[in-house]
Amino acid sequence: MTSPSRAFLTLVLCLTLAALACSLPGRLLRSAASEAVDAIREATVEVELPDQEDEQDDSGSPPNPSDMIGGLLGDIPTSPPYDIYVGANVTGNCGAFTNSGGFASLTFDSVFHGIRFSPPSEDNLPGPYGGISQEGGVPIPVVGMGLMGEGELGTFTFCPMYEPESHPCSVTEGPSPFEPSLRIGAGESGVPVVPLVGTPVPSGGGEALLIYSIGSTSDLSPIMVWDCEIGTGALGGSLSPVQVAFPTSWDRLMQGEAFTLGAISDLDEGEVWEWTIRFVPAE
Repeated sequence: MTSPSRAFLTLVLCLTLAALACSLPGRLLRSAASEAVDAIREATVEVELPDQEDEQDDSGSPPNPSDMIGGLLGDIPTSPPYDIYVGANVTGNCGAFTNSGGFASLTFDSVFHGIRFSPPSEDNLPGPYGGISQEGGVPIPVVGMGLMGEGELGTFTFCPMYEPESHPCSVTEGPSPFEPSLRIGAGESGVPVVPLVGTPVPSGGGEALLIYSIGSTSDLSPIMVWDCEIGTGALGGSLSPVQVAFPTSWDRLMQGEAFTLGAISDLDEGEVWEWTIRFVPAE
């Protein structure tokens, strides 16, 4: 490979990292940069660029950088964009041995704007598990990394904490707006999925597994902290993460039509989280 060719690849990498810096939160930049470097390295391992004297078309002009990037990365199919809404309705069974100091009730909502999906590929990007990207960001599906959204808590009540007498709980920090994340997980191939709302087909193209995390505040703090006189509780942040998996099919995601999925998780004894994720075509 000629020296100018190496210089061009260096320029491509720099432009890619610059785009990542503009489109992602600061704390994700290092991870995003690493993903971009690895992707370009893998995509260019077997690519042999022409020598400098061959790097012109019939018109005598040098090659278009965007065309060369497309050649290196291949043609990555993407779904129409979605606005994705995720929420939960939490109910708790209060008792000395069930959900002491937890939630008696809680609701919250969150949203991710302009999300696109790319199906799995064994030979090209985005890889064997598929990819997820966000409008306005780098036009390469983000693999193994969550995209950030916006969320707020709704109404909530606490169960008392017992010792064995009950001690009431009160908020000491928050509730604050939070930054949830949505990413692609390692799904299984060929799993049919029936949505809560909408036509139950198609179910082909293999399983797409979406992992949602409630995240934390913008400064990585808990979304809310409460005190119960004999102990404390918290929601979100690194010490109290909350996440759930939504399985669906790649065919369903690639159609770009509205549909809704649900999930139920028992995050603690006596506390049940009923989740809903809605896919709405972005305008």
